[in-house]
Amino acid sequence: MRSIALAFLLLFPSSLSAQASDSIESKLGFRLTSPGPEWTLLDEDSVHEIQPRAVAGLVLEESLYNVVVVENLPADSLKKLARYWADNSGLENATVNLFEEFRFNDLSAIRWMVSGSSGEVEWSQHFVIFVYQKSLFRLVSWAESDAVEADGSSFLPFMNAFSLEEVDHSAESKSTPTLEASGIGWLVSDGIWKSPAFGIELRPSATWRVMYGDELRGMDLNVAAGMVDDDSKAKLTLKFDRLDREVRGQFATDLFKQAARAGRERREAILFELFGEEIELRVYDPSSGGDGASIGTRVLVGFEPFEEHCVTVQVEYPVARETSALENLRDAFAAMRTLERQERLEIDARARSEFEEVNQVGDGYSLRGGVYRDFRFGLSWKRPSLEWDIETGERAIERMQDAALYFSNPYWGISGTVVPVPVQTIQTESWHAKVQDELFPDSSFRGIGDVQSIQLGEVVAELSLIRPIMKLAPTEYRLITAVNDSWAFKIHLWGSPNSLSLASEEVDAALRGLAITSTPMPAKNASSGAMYDDRLGFQLLSPGEDWELSDDGKDAFWPAGDLAEWVRGEDECVGVIAICGLTDEEDTNLLGSLVRNGFPASFSEWLRKEPEVREMYFCGQSVRELSWNRLGRSATCWTISREQTLYIVYATDEDGEFDSERVCDLFSLLP
Repeated sequence: MRSIALAFLLLFPSSLSAQASDSIESKLGFRLTSPGPEWTLLDEDSVHEIQPRAVAGLVLEESLYNVVVVENLPADSLKKLARYWADNSGLENATVNLFEEFRFNDLSAIRWMVSGSSGEVEWSQHFVIFVYQKSLFRLVSWAESDAVEADGSSFLPFMNAFSLEEVDHSAESKSTPTLEASGIGWLVSDGIWKSPAFGIELRPSATWRVMYGDELRGMDLNVAAGMVDDDSKAKLTLKFDRLDREVRGQFATDLFKQAARAGRERREAILFELFGEEIELRVYDPSSGGDGASIGTRVLVGFEPFEEHCVTVQVEYPVARETSALENLRDAFAAMRTLERQERLEIDARARSEFEEVNQVGDGYSLRGGVYRDFRFGLSWKRPSLEWDIETGERAIERMQDAALYFSNPYWGISGTVVPVPVQTIQTESWHAKVQDELFPDSSFRGIGDVQSIQLGEVVAELSLIRPIMKLAPTEYRLITAVNDSWAFKIHLWGSPNSLSLASEEVDAALRGLAITSTPMPAKNASSGAMYDDRLGFQLLSPGEDWELSDDGKDAFWPAGDLAEWVRGEDECVGVIAICGLTDEEDTNLLGSLVRNGFPASFSEWLRKEPEVREMYFCGQSVRELSWNRLGRSATCWTISREQTLYIVYATDEDGEFDSERVCDLFSLLP
């Protein structure tokens, strides 16, 4: 997206025609009033000279420019939209100096400030966005940086000059659908689950609601969608498998045999309509009871081909609530419909634009900006596109024992895992053949072609294509093995033969995204002037030439945490403690825990006294500042939270050199 602000800069006129009156009343429901004689009001015709999409403007002596832009854009997630624009200003060396939610004209709004350069000129930008009468309003201001105050006060007259007609708050709450959650290939908006990956929608009514996130994952790792009936406690889940047509019948036979092993099948089945076709749900009693058991959970299983997929439907409900469960189940099937092609494309575009990278930091690894790095193993993988989902840590291990990484593409039904093994436990000469035998211990398979050599970063790996002879869900594998100085890697990528063939470009991109270094990657890099922590995502610059990087043995005082500290003499220090994997409750009680566990020696003496506490902006974020003063010396720390990682930035000095602005020059979060 090209920066709107930069487009403004290219369109500055040499002179502007002023609005004759001292205010503008717009048919869009707002008024813009001139703050004084030095300000020039611009109506819709005049403001088009500097921004074709603006509807009004206000200029201070042709040095501070302000415009109102009203657009009919979907604003399901105002904060995501604001963050995207803030991070993509188009300015060089851009810095977001302010980002906050606030009330503006009695409406929920977000504002932010950005500074940066365009050519040789330094610019400051200020934005306010909100939704009013189903439209997205943007109040945009810009000026050369030396013409405005750094604290943003120069932009306040424009905000005060803008006012709305009487606000209908009931309309505000209903004006746009609420985006509740989204992921790779799906989103939930106003309680409706939509999936461009599978081409279906769940629009529950009555007592049903959609399941997603951890609630859905708790049902089955391979479930794609689900609903729960809060009345009868019935749960309905959907699995999608991409199967070649010639094997679908055998797959269904094996599926029902598998269900029968878990519970006794009853003679009668139940018919429903799914996606315009009749589907038969077979009924299975609890394995602990006989036919017609009155306790436990009854299971219904059905199978139906659907476009390029086959759908497995499973319903579970307490036997004691069978009457209400079966009555309500009709509503659940009525809630499911297919998406038309154009609708599917529109939802896919929206899901991708709304997708927000969930960055993670764990013990020895990080996932940031779609790139997974495991510093322990020297392993990295880059997401090829927004068709791929990534799971790390415990979630990867749930998928496959000892896995460091699991990645999947729901659009094509393709998955992959990476499992590292200590190199001293294997025989490197026969490693590939041994892994192949381990993968299919109870089934025969045939290789497709010869074993190939491929380059994965700094190491050469072996790749073979394998098609096991199995009855349930015929699958083709890409098996890769690689070895570096300390670790051996088992890498599996699998899907239906048809999927792997049709999605060959995505498969190749997924393999190209893998890289292995010959030795483990350093998570931290220190130089004479800076300390970088690529895992925890921060850098801390040295305050000067006479400062030294300290290591007082506290690096491991908190699980998965880290410490960086610059010191000068015995009394001055600037440092960062970063702690990952925290919950909000742990964040709240963290300072007391740190006191008990021990701060770095250079700072811990200050924690015996109660600090002064205030809320403030620090490095572009709203944070808590804690400060102590004693005998002319001061100590201050600021707490910043990002992606379940808490950063505690601290400084001590005697002459007040290290205020928040100075420390912000030294500390920054990596993208």
